[in-house]
Parts: sequence; structure tokens; C-alpha cells
Amino acid sequence: MVTTLPPMEGDCWVQVWLGGKPRMTLPIDQYQEAVDWAVAMSDQFATAVQIVPISPADLTKFLGPRLENGLASMSDEERWKLRQDVVTACALAMRDCPDPQVRAEAHSVLVTMKVIRP
Repeated sequence: MVTTLPPMEGDCWVQVWLGGKPRMTLPIDQYQEAVDWAVAMSDQFATAVQIVPISPADLTKFLGPRLENGLASMSDEERWKLRQDVVTACALAMRDCPDPQVRAEAHSVLVTMKVIRP
């Protein structure tokens, strides 16, 4: 079984969920490819495949409580991995998101993190 949510204004990514967990994140312009893949593969999974478009605000809501509670207990290696994930997500948003405000916010985050210059 495949369930989908249609993309909405501001969505920058599409996630493919299996067993209640996100397994793959793609740029929103690959939404149809994600749906096609899920339909083609659905008979190979014992659980539903869900296609979920997400915006930066959705991501913040989803991760916010985990980040606040988990940062203090992370090892240096885990914090470094998280930093790399944030840099990658912001770079993808700057490249792929059609919303200029989201691209500007991603740029601002990378400047604040001193990954790029203003």
C-alpha cells in the first residue's frame, strides 16, 4: 500500500517513509519519482510506504523537541555529524527549494555557522 500527501506551497523536500520512519529524503521536484518508486516497490514491503512532502517549518516541528533534549547528551562525533547534516540540508534548500525566503534562511544559517561568507 502506498499513501501520499500532495505537495503544498513552501515544501522543499519529499520523504519516503517505511514502517513509520523516514528512509529517504529527496528534493521536492522529485516528488513524482518518489511516488513512482513507492508504487513499483510497495509489494516488496510488509508495511505501507508513505510519501510525505515537507517544508522547513515541518522539519523544525518534527526535530525541535529531539534537538533540545538530545544536544546536551551527544558526543562530539554525534554533534559533528549533526552539523554536517544541517550543512547538507541548508545547501540542498539553497539549491532546490523554489521559495526565495527559504533559500535566504538557509543561506543565513550557513553564514551563522561560518560555513560560507556573507
